[in-house]
Amino acid sequence: MRKITFYECLMEAARWPYLIEGFDRMLGCSLSPEKLAARAPLDTMIDNATGKLDYDLSMFIAFVYDIVWTRLPLDLRDMENGPTEDIAIPLREWEKANSRRTQSRL
Repeated sequence: MRKITFYECLMEAARWPYLIEGFDRMLGCSLSPEKLAARAPLDTMIDNATGKLDYDLSMFIAFVYDIVWTRLPLDLRDMENGPTEDIAIPLREWEKANSRRTQSRL
């Protein structure tokens, strides 16, 4: 069986609208195609200028790493082409956001 790279995992996850909608709902992001298409051009420009879209995307990458990639069986993961250390910062942000969300539920 062929192993999957983290990039392939990420691209496959991005094709699942329900996964993106769940991510948006958990963190208050706006990455689902419907939300992106419904945004006014001014809102899009503001998000680009403030880095919100970049932040949301980096959080999605960390989300996919934590929720999807780490739960794949080891024999399916191509670790030679897995995530690099570049994911460390978004992953720390994801962990902080996820712990805040969990604490607010208690």
